[in-house]
Amino acid sequence: MCLFLMAAAPMVSWAKTGEIRWNLNIGSRITASPAIGDDGTIYVAADAALYAIEDEGDGGSVRWTAALGSTVFTPVIASDGAGGLTIYVATAGGRLYAIAAKDGTAQWDSPFETGETIAACPALDGDGVLYIGTTAGRLYAVQSEDGKARWSRPFTTDGGISAAPVTDTDGVIYVGTASGRFYAVSPDGTEKWNSPFGADGAISAAPAIGSDGTLYFGTSDGKLYAVGADGTKKWNSPFSADGELSASPSISSSGVIYIGTSAGKLYAVRSDGTAYWSDPFEADGALYTTPVIGEDGKLYFGSWGGRLYALYADGDEVKNWPVGISPTRSSPVIRNSGILYIGTQTTGSTTSQGRLYAVETDSDGIRHSAPWPMIAHDLRHTGRNTGNQSPEADAGADQDATSGGRVSLDGSASDDPDFGIAAYSWTQTDGTSVTLSDEDTAFASFTAPGVSDAEPLSFELTVTDNGGQTSTDTVSVRVEEDDSFCFIRTVRRGIFSHIR
Repeated sequence: MCLFLMAAAPMVSWAKTGEIRWNLNIGSRITASPAIGDDGTIYVAADAALYAIEDEGDGGSVRWTAALGSTVFTPVIASDGAGGLTIYVATAGGRLYAIAAKDGTAQWDSPFETGETIAACPALDGDGVLYIGTTAGRLYAVQSEDGKARWSRPFTTDGGISAAPVTDTDGVIYVGTASGRFYAVSPDGTEKWNSPFGADGAISAAPAIGSDGTLYFGTSDGKLYAVGADGTKKWNSPFSADGELSASPSISSSGVIYIGTSAGKLYAVRSDGTAYWSDPFEADGALYTTPVIGEDGKLYFGSWGGRLYALYADGDEVKNWPVGISPTRSSPVIRNSGILYIGTQTTGSTTSQGRLYAVETDSDGIRHSAPWPMIAHDLRHTGRNTGNQSPEADAGADQDATSGGRVSLDGSASDDPDFGIAAYSWTQTDGTSVTLSDEDTAFASFTAPGVSDAEPLSFELTVTDNGGQTSTDTVSVRVEEDDSFCFIRTVRRGIFSHIR
């Protein structure tokens, strides 16, 4: 009997963690980290172009491409204020672009021109101001709505800026320079403080900000620093890491800092500067990427040796990992569905064979409780650690429908001011029951039921952002009987009622 029941049960196919779902040959090297839009579209820079990639489950397809003339860095995403998204990208040619997420068209009349070389992505504060540094040693503040400069500040004596800035809850901008000096700048462009901290190496990657406002960053001489928001050095790592610290750290919900080196070692350090692991984890190649901390608490990161790793918080490797990919400098991201995306390039190549990989994980997105769970903080790469603001659900305008007609519910005007909407959920709350289709997307639909008199149906939309906060809104659909059906019925009753 038991054997019979087991044989008769339906077969279920489960995706396995570490399984490559698909990879897409972009044809150009991918050194930047992908960003993920609210609808799941992946935005990735490859050499001199920005790509919008659709995940179709069993493969990826290019929705649009924007050619930008020179190397493009990690994209930053923000709401456009009209229910859509804008992608902000900087290029090595010294330009900052605003691009419509829906079709890849320019949003500004012209790109912002620095006239200097840029080597990293911008940061975006809570007021919609972009901050970008140049290798000539100047920091710019640019208005996201029109691409106009608010101010610029020179750091010409400090060897230039090749790291991305970050901003904190007060809007203060932090950035390191090639000379090892670290700056704090007020939102109006005035300097708050600067300190060399005795650093002998260059700061070539953005800092991460802890839950108490402490800034953590690495230098090219293999040291990890912890600096208070007031500029006081708390500590630098008691160890001298084997290799340069040329990638940004990530920070777990328990305050552990993770950072990789050019010698292929991943270090785990407590917030007081002591080692969390007795020995660093050794990968098979240089680590130029920032680990992403999944909601499952695991660390995911790629190596120049062409492997994608998954580790438990204690440093042990996860079963079925590492995954063989290609050499990478691209920091991975994880969407809420558990799919991890990472870009690659061919060893020694400058232009060819860059691929975007989609890999199955056990994680439901990134670790939202962590103060800095991934490169540039979040899926939109804002580079800021402001507290998560609630999304705003918009279920659309009330509407009328007729029996038997197809009705569409539109929640696409819902918005999140900071980290983006992760999930939609439609439910019916009143009226004759209907069957909703695509109820877990922005656009749900149903067939209007048959009614004898006009009847209102009520629906509720709940949106959840990438920080776990929710918002709801309702919409009413007034269903009336189809007039043509009513006419036929009236004719039949009135004219032909005498026929027997």
